[in-house]
Amino acid sequence: MVWSLLGVPSDCPIPPPSSGIVEDYKPPFYDVVPNDPSFEDMKKVVCVDQQTPTIPNRLAADPVLSGLAQMMRECWYPNPSARLTALRIKKTLQKLSNGLEKPKVIH
Repeated sequence: MVWSLLGVPSDCPIPPPSSGIVEDYKPPFYDVVPNDPSFEDMKKVVCVDQQTPTIPNRLAADPVLSGLAQMMRECWYPNPSARLTALRIKKTLQKLSNGLEKPKVIH
């Protein structure tokens, strides 16, 4: 689910990078599974091989996207007790969302 925050098609509300270059959408593990992977294909990649999706380096240029990428990495630790809790994810998302809000000007 957390991957969905960054690995979504162009109808996503996240603006394109400041360079204006928008990459084509590629689903997670597009390079190691067939176009229409079976449950077994995905189980092998994620559970057996313990691979995680590649996070594009271009996200580091934006503080909000960089924060989302870091949060995702922290959800993928092999040890479940080391992963972020749902509450921590919620608080991180709220903090990142607050960073998107423009300060209100008081006249």
